[in-house]
Amino acid sequence: MAQAIITKFLAPTMSRGDRVKATCWNSSVTIAWSYQLDTYGNHRAAVEELVKKLNAKMDAEFKIVAGGELPDQSGYSFIITA
Repeated sequence: MAQAIITKFLAPTMSRGDRVKATCWNSSVTIAWSYQLDTYGNHRAAVEELVKKLNAKMDAEFKIVAGGELPDQSGYSFIITA
């Protein structure tokens, strides 16, 4: 089984710093932006956290197969498969 995960950057608010949100068909996670990583690394880190959540929730072993920036530069898309 394969599915797509979309990530997007969330700008800071008065109470929260920069974040990245990763969303798939039945779950999502939001993580704090790490200034030690580049843009792709931050988006991939969000996907890795979502994959951990999905693996625990679905008793599966999803892995990231591929990822890249969306054409409109609004975020990234990653493909995972079990």
